[in-house]
Amino acid sequence: MICNSRGKPDFERAVLGEFAVRLGTGLVGFIPRSDDILTVEAQGRTVMEAAPRCAAAGAFRELAGQVLAGSVDDGPPRVDDGSPRGQEAAAAGGAGRARAAPTPLELEELEGLYRGLLPGAGAGG
Repeated sequence: MICNSRGKPDFERAVLGEFAVRLGTGLVGFIPRSDDILTVEAQGRTVMEAAPRCAAAGAFRELAGQVLAGSVDDGPPRVDDGSPRGQEAAAAGGAGRARAAPTPLELEELEGLYRGLLPGAGAGG
């Protein structure tokens, strides 16, 4: 999962980190909010085309390098915790990271996750 920040990085990392855990995947990249992205999107272009030296383009290059090098954390370790996902991951064999399709969340679960992480949210969500 990659975050294209909307300007609240601490909150976004918390929400997406928890979301990734619940899906059984990982947050592999974080692209900081950038007016350059907004500007070039309106032109129908990418930052790599229109502004290759901007900070956002650098963030995309860094992420691409990590992906190509295989150095991204793309999910939880393979552990058979008794759950269907854990058994599937363990059956895949070997050490390392699980490679499985994320399990979708129901809308109510997603909304609860988000509300529970809002600033000022109590333990009851």
